[in-house]
Amino acid sequence: RDKQNNLKKSEQYNLQALRINKRMVSEDSLNVFLYAMTLNSLGVLYNDTKRFSESEKMYLEALKIRKKINAEFLHQLDGYVAGSYNILAALYTEMKRFPESKEAYEKAINIYREQVGTSNKGDMSNLAICLSNLGGLYSDIKGIKESESCFKEAINMYKHLCATSQSKYDFDYSIALNGLAVLYSETNRFEESNSIFEEVIKIQKELATKNPMAYQPELV
Repeated sequence: RDKQNNLKKSEQYNLQALRINKRMVSEDSLNVFLYAMTLNSLGVLYNDTKRFSESEKMYLEALKIRKKINAEFLHQLDGYVAGSYNILAALYTEMKRFPESKEAYEKAINIYREQVGTSNKGDMSNLAICLSNLGGLYSDIKGIKESESCFKEAINMYKHLCATSQSKYDFDYSIALNGLAVLYSETNRFEESNSIFEEVIKIQKELATKNPMAYQPELV
């Protein structure tokens, strides 16, 4: 009951913020950008409460606004557009709308790929996340080769990130590894699967030792 009350309050706060931001929307790009952020927050809330149609509506409107602002700012906000595609793709996966999910992931990945060559580690981590997510999608629809390729590319990126950023990306790395291990298990490549699962457990045990509250549930 407390959770339901908190979700209801969160929706009320976001709707109030949406009304305020909408009144302030004009030619001021900052206000428009904040409006899109609020739309996205509502989309997340609706997604979490299984109100998928409402979630999609919020995400699509936020994406439309972000694309418009991004064009005005000569693609300086590409990352936000890619983020919108990624979160929309995850929603479509949950709704079993796999072709639309694949298309949205690919759009996000294309944007992040362009950024990685000239930008920072954050863009590489976002690219790795999208690739891992797309790998999971391909696994769901039995695109075995495509799934393996996506997971392997994501894993290679995380190896680079983990080598240069201590343990910041270790958990996401373990998630990508786990996805590949599950894929191998489902395709009867048990020796490879078991080897990767052992690495996943090792990483998550180390994370749980450092921060039990955050990571201990992953080992249950």
